[in-house]
Amino acid sequence: MQIDRTVVESSRKDLKIVVSIYSLPANLRKNDNKRRGITLFLVHGSGFHKEIWEPIIQKLFSYKSSSWYVEKAIAFDAVNHGDSAILNREKLANEHYTPWFIHARDIIAIVRQLQRQNICLKSPQSIIGIGHSWGADALLLSESICPLTFSCLVATEAILHLRFVQDHAYFAAVRKRRWTWKNEDDAKEYFTSRKFFNSWDKRCLELYIKHGMESVDGKLALKCRPHNEAAVYAGGDYPAMYATLYLWKIRCPTAFLIGGKSVQCPFKYISKITECMPDRRLSVMDNAGHLLVLENPDLAAEKYSLLLDEMVPRAHARLSLDICKAKL
Repeated sequence: MQIDRTVVESSRKDLKIVVSIYSLPANLRKNDNKRRGITLFLVHGSGFHKEIWEPIIQKLFSYKSSSWYVEKAIAFDAVNHGDSAILNREKLANEHYTPWFIHARDIIAIVRQLQRQNICLKSPQSIIGIGHSWGADALLLSESICPLTFSCLVATEAILHLRFVQDHAYFAAVRKRRWTWKNEDDAKEYFTSRKFFNSWDKRCLELYIKHGMESVDGKLALKCRPHNEAAVYAGGDYPAMYATLYLWKIRCPTAFLIGGKSVQCPFKYISKITECMPDRRLSVMDNAGHLLVLENPDLAAEKYSLLLDEMVPRAHARLSLDICKAKL
C-alpha cells in the first residue's frame, strides 16, 4: 500500500489532526467502469490510533467484489490520540472531559477539508464510514448532525445507552494505567502478559506499540496519555445517550457489527434499540468480544466486505434519490 500523510484543522481552534491516506501504487490501480470506487473513512476507538486499521485496510483493498472496489482508505488520529496528540500536547495537557460531540464535529471537518483538497469526492456517494466503539458512536453522531456526509456506515461495537451513564471508578482506573516502559522489548513483555492484550492479533499489537508510543526522556511513552483516554470515556455520558435516541435520524444504510461474546454490546440489546432506523442491518462475529477489530482483523474485514456487498449498491440508489429531492 501507498501511504500519504497530511495534517488538517480540528473543529476546535488551534488543534491539529494527522490523517493517513492509503491507496494502491499507480501500477496496481485499475480503472473499472463496472464497479463503484469507494473511499473508506475509518475511525478508531478510545486509546488506539489510525494504524490499528492497517491489517483490515490491506484485506479490503484485495477483496474482489462485483459491485465495488476500494479506491482510497482514510484513517486519522483523534486530537488527543496518536500523532495528533503529539501536535496538541500542550493545549490538551489539562483536558479531563472530551465530549464525543466534538469528535463527531471533527469528523465532519476532516471530510470537508479532504473534499476541498480533492482527496475525497465532494459527493458523499462513495464515502463509507467504518468506526469502532467510540469511533462508531462519533460516526453515528456526525451523520445525525450532518446528513449525507456518508453513503453508508458500519458501526462496530457502538456504545449505545438509553440513559445517562458515568463510571467514575473506571475513569480513575484508566488515569492510573501504566504509560511508560524502558524500551520496546519491555513494552512487549508487559502487554503480552496482560489478559486485555494477549487475545489480540500479533499484527495489531505490533502496530499498537510501534505507532502508539513515542520516545520521552529515554523511555517509551503512550502518545495518548492516560488522562486523555480517561477524558474520552468521561465525555461519552450525554453523547452516547444522544446517539442512541437519535438513531432514527440516520437515513443512510447502516450496519452494526457485534462481537458474539461482547458484554458492552449484546446482540439482543443492539437489535432492539436500532429497530427505529429506516435502513439498518446487524452482523455478528462469533467468538469475538468488544475488541473484535484487534482480535481477528481478517475476519472483521471479511464481515465488512459482505456488508458492503449488500449496502454499496443500495446506498448509491438511495443517495441519488435523496440528493434529487434536496434540489427540488
